[in-house]
Amino acid sequence: MSSNESARFFGKYTEIVYAVLLFLVIDLAVLALGFYTSFQIAADASSINLAGRQRMLSQRMTKALFNLKAEASQGGSVASDVAELTATVELFDGVLSAFRTGGEVRDSDNRLVWFNAIDTETGRVILNDAYAIWSPYRDSIRRLLANGQNPAEIDIAVNRARTTNLVLLDLMNRLTADIEEVASARAAQLRHVQLIGIGLALLNFVFILFKFIRRLREGDRLVDEAQRVTNEVKASADAAERLHQEDLRRFRAAVDLCVDAILLVDYAVMRYVDVNETACRMLGFTRAELLERGPQELAAPYRRGLKRDYDDLIESGEVRMAIGECRRKDGSLIPVEVSRRAQRSGDAWLV
Repeated sequence: MSSNESARFFGKYTEIVYAVLLFLVIDLAVLALGFYTSFQIAADASSINLAGRQRMLSQRMTKALFNLKAEASQGGSVASDVAELTATVELFDGVLSAFRTGGEVRDSDNRLVWFNAIDTETGRVILNDAYAIWSPYRDSIRRLLANGQNPAEIDIAVNRARTTNLVLLDLMNRLTADIEEVASARAAQLRHVQLIGIGLALLNFVFILFKFIRRLREGDRLVDEAQRVTNEVKASADAAERLHQEDLRRFRAAVDLCVDAILLVDYAVMRYVDVNETACRMLGFTRAELLERGPQELAAPYRRGLKRDYDDLIESGEVRMAIGECRRKDGSLIPVEVSRRAQRSGDAWLV
């Protein structure tokens, strides 16, 4: 349909129809970009989880090597240490290769997932440094496993562990921080796009409203038609709101599906204000039960130092890692690796 035919078909409402179509285009574009960015953020969350797992695997490898050396020197059984070493080496190597070149790896639920290669400049430098250190370390462990735990090979691998373990741990910490920075940038980009989309939609709405007012001045005859178009715009806005609520629901579902426990603490009252399903399952509480408690009731054994730790966290503005124990509902203690960060929310601080 040509522009002249459109003008004849829509008559004096042509400009309004074009404005509504523009509103729909803007809305759909913002939603499409939002879906894409949300998918990228979910992928970044998995990458962060695996990068964090790399730190744990490096420590398990080192522990298995030292246990193997001790058992071998005493003539004990090394079967469990060999199995642990074999599994951790292959997991660490597979994830590191996927971060460098892309590929399939097994996540924390033992599912095969595809990861694209890390493409940030900082991330590439970290991965190249890590691979340069990891490659000879990995080869020494594989020779140890292939040669029947020869004492000389054990000593070589243990010495490698002593010199590379802390370096690898630091590199994996830096890689995790780089991936988190990329995820935060994507989240900020999504917020900016949504704000721009809302602004354009509002401007478009103002344009439509202006046309309505001008048409109303032509006479009472146009009132009914103006009301109809207004209802259409309202329906579009309601549809956009429903889609927005659905986006929030999906985001909440993604947080609940995260393999890491997430707990938000209101610093002022030292009470949990939100937790995900993983935290509930790990600690044995319902969400309602956890929201009636605070971190000092679950932390063990450093309850009295929590307030001071939070003060330091707020003052530094850093992300801090800690290893400790947490008390479940049944009273048992479980080892945990904790990543803490303070964030201002209005007049309050959340940790």
